[in-house]
Amino acid sequence: MISCHRSNLAETDNLVQNIDVVQLHALVKNSAKPYVLVNFYTTQSKACVKELPGLIQLHKNPGELVEVLFVSVENSTNLPQNLKNFWGKYESVSSSFHLDSAVAETFVGNLDSTWNYRIPVNLLFTNQGRLVDVIRMTDPMEVRMIISKDQSFHF
Repeated sequence: MISCHRSNLAETDNLVQNIDVVQLHALVKNSAKPYVLVNFYTTQSKACVKELPGLIQLHKNPGELVEVLFVSVENSTNLPQNLKNFWGKYESVSSSFHLDSAVAETFVGNLDSTWNYRIPVNLLFTNQGRLVDVIRMTDPMEVRMIISKDQSFHF
């Protein structure tokens, strides 16, 4: 069992909420959409910043079959301000989450033993909690193709 704990990061104007693994599982299972993409990111990663516009496109499109959860795994003394500045650029995202990086490493590592601890990493789940795929950097078209393939086998 993964050790779950809350970090000392305070909420940042309701934009970033601390979560633990139990809460992350609950967010996945409480989704109204059939799929949930959990995007683990840091504000310092160029790859994370590059994939973000496409993931925001998925996030804000009500017709998509996938909900996107943005989960920061960044640890920094300036984290609240970093995240506030980072998400301040994206008015279409109403919330993000923060998971302690060591907990995130254990969580993802337990699901994908080949993961090399590089960020971004995206986990695609069904809203029942079944892991569909582990995707490194991604875009909306790839996510839609994986969902389409999964639906052809499981629905």
